[in-house]
Amino acid sequence: MIYRYFGRSRARSKRSDSVPFIILGPNVDHWKDTGKLLASRGFNVMACQRVQDDTDNNDDKKHRYDSTTSTGAAVDGDELVLSILDALRWNRAILVGCDADSILA
Repeated sequence: MIYRYFGRSRARSKRSDSVPFIILGPNVDHWKDTGKLLASRGFNVMACQRVQDDTDNNDDKKHRYDSTTSTGAAVDGDELVLSILDALRWNRAILVGCDADSILA
């Protein structure tokens, strides 16, 4: 898992109980501008990218990584989201998914 955290701007935040965002997608760098904008508006943002394990010896160049599997084993999206919520001590969050990771959201 690769992640990037964008902390909210306390100067712009009027409420301490604003709902944070968890963004799941194929590349955390694609969400840089969005994360900065949401943080400037008073929201905490965690952008997450799942990483394909290199233990697969698949030579097929057209093979696309399926975000619902990691090294061939099924991974529940709810467990991933719950582990992020627990690690950040958030009770709730708005989930945003992009591409194949939208299945997890």
